[in-house]
Amino acid sequence: MFANPSAEEICARLRTVRTIAVVGLSPKPSRPSHGVAAAMQRFGYRIVPVRPTVASVLGEPAYADLYALPGPVDLVNVFRAPGHVGPIVDACIELGLPALWLQDGVINEEAAQRARAAAEAARAESDEVADFLIGIFRDSDPQQAPVDPALATAILERGVARADQLAGQPAVRARLLDALGMVFLNLGRYDDAYRLVGQGRGIRRGSFGTEQPDVAESLRHLGRVMRARGEYAAAEVVYRQALDIQRRRLGPDSPAAAQTLSDIAFLLPYLGRAAEAETAYRQVLAMRRRSLDGDDPATAAASSEYMGKTYYFCAPGCKKAFDANPARYIGGEQKMTGQKHGGCC
Repeated sequence: MFANPSAEEICARLRTVRTIAVVGLSPKPSRPSHGVAAAMQRFGYRIVPVRPTVASVLGEPAYADLYALPGPVDLVNVFRAPGHVGPIVDACIELGLPALWLQDGVINEEAAQRARAAAEAARAESDEVADFLIGIFRDSDPQQAPVDPALATAILERGVARADQLAGQPAVRARLLDALGMVFLNLGRYDDAYRLVGQGRGIRRGSFGTEQPDVAESLRHLGRVMRARGEYAAAEVVYRQALDIQRRRLGPDSPAAAQTLSDIAFLLPYLGRAAEAETAYRQVLAMRRRSLDGDDPATAAASSEYMGKTYYFCAPGCKKAFDANPARYIGGEQKMTGQKHGGCC
């Protein structure tokens, strides 16, 4: 059964709304649709009347239906009976209109499910585009273009253009901008990466507040870009902001928090704090163990990864020994028994 979004999600959505199409807006001041639309006008919203039998309402030209609208709108507010809702929903889906608001007591379960399915499909499409872009360039060498430069530019420009078309879908747009930023990071285009990730973070903060996990993900990616630009101190600040949000919203041992702490640990040697890096990597490993079954293969993989990083970064002597014989340091519970770095330092 369809359920409305939470009050927090509704408030976040309304913060992004500027233009509202009002379907069924009556020219009669005594009608609820007229009073509500007039109040929205007073609060600064632009009203677009949708009613086939009138030329204008509230000083704005009226349009026969949603297909006749002259431009995009952020919200469709419907003052029609439940039996008329289905075609309105179908028009919103076909036109890609981002949000629909029905009045209290107006329920059309079938149409609501179609609207929700369309929204989920749009999000999935954006995720597929984002994952595709990242996949193309994930392992690229900044010094060597993975594909023809002209083709790479064309792909990225299409991605940015697609993001610009999603102004009415802030969550989807922010996800795509974030993904494009990571692509530019992998290509060594750090200024472009900084700009796009920063735009995505701004959209997420403006739409959903400062405490959402997606905001933390944007901050973590911004930290990666800053690290690549050599802005190590600034990177640590945003990494720790992300970690604080993830611990509060997702839990102290969440995979997201573990990943961010791992990023911090990777950064610390660049700030001359290798001992803190070792401590952080051990904390990450402990978090992974608490969140996973001790016999889970993922736990063993985490042990290998984080202990390897611990030995690699803790001191120059360990790094040299690790490079010479990495198998000695990776994958063994014996590394946690208290022996000091396998005797390498």
